Amino acid sequence: MGYILAAIFLTTTGSRFIRGIVASMEVGKPVSVVHSLLDISSSFILPSTILVIVGLTMRLLSEEKKSGTIELLMTAPVTDAEVIGSKFAGALFNFTLILTPTLLFPLILQHYSANLDVPQTSILFCAYLFIMLLASFYTSLGLLISALTSNQVIAAISTLCAITAATILPVLVLERTQHTALRAFTSYLDPSLQMKPFLNGSIDSQPIVLYTTLTLFCLFVSTRLLEMRKWK
Repeated sequence: MGYILAAIFLTTTGSRFIRGIVASMEVGKPVSVVHSLLDISSSFILPSTILVIVGLTMRLLSEEKKSGTIELLMTAPVTDAEVIGSKFAGALFNFTLILTPTLLFPLILQHYSANLDVPQTSILFCAYLFIMLLASFYTSLGLLISALTSNQVIAAISTLCAITAATILPVLVLERTQHTALRAFTSYLDPSLQMKPFLNGSIDSQPIVLYTTLTLFCLFVSTRLLEMRKWK
């Protein structure tokens, strides 16, 4: 499964990146590596990330329940928090491995185009930092949903719907409302708006606090759900 997800992720992001490069060079404009590859509002990095995380998280706990190995896991000399933490860390590490090859795209294309706008290391670092913050939240949400069911298909569909809703709903609200307070709140939840400072090489504390808090909350709820199983 991991190899298939990696192939899909790298194929979609790579093809979109190459098309962006070719289109920009045809009109004679400098090519922005960061915006062609990492800008979640104009590239395939966001849907590809969602697809990969759905695939990585759908079996984390649901398959354990279905196969009955969750009972063995519960009797192991580890705490519930350690189980949840290890599941989360493993899934996020796998996503990091899948994401890492995209770092080669700017380096490779730099040798083939004088019109390529290769970003500074600080800009790349900030952009990838935001992707990892977003991926951490999505992974914890997928783990939480996987803890609620013993069917990995249901877990996958539910995770896909939940992540899509968390990503798209703020955009829809911003487009349809003029209420100042509501727009301010939803703009705080809109990933595309939260990413803009990172694409310019600046680290904004708001997204860091937001996605870290959401991640910890989902992990906390997942741990409590696992603890509740002992009392059934």
